[in-house]
Amino acid sequence: MIQSLFSLEGKVAVISGGSGAIGRGAAKILESLGARIVLTGHTKEHLLSARESLPAHADVSVLLGDARDQGHVNEILELGESLGGVDILVNCIGTQRRRPLIDATAEDLEYL
Repeated sequence: MIQSLFSLEGKVAVISGGSGAIGRGAAKILESLGARIVLTGHTKEHLLSARESLPAHADVSVLLGDARDQGHVNEILELGESLGGVDILVNCIGTQRRRPLIDATAEDLEYL
């Protein structure tokens, strides 16, 4: 029933940080609604595992790279354009630097 109400058939979804738990969950839901999936991330093994967690018939592209690198961002844009444009963007990139906020440097606060 939900598929008929919220069909994403033919839509392209780019999921940055697509190999993490939130990215994988988003990919599963969006794929189940018919979206074509682009998973991006910086660890090949995790990306391949995320791809394998989706149905074999799913239309999934995997793009290895670091979103802090403009070259990788350009690759994402080019792939999105080659697929007819990006309809959905899910940003699940997560990182952390563990230290008390009072000890955080400007670099810590700006770190992606």
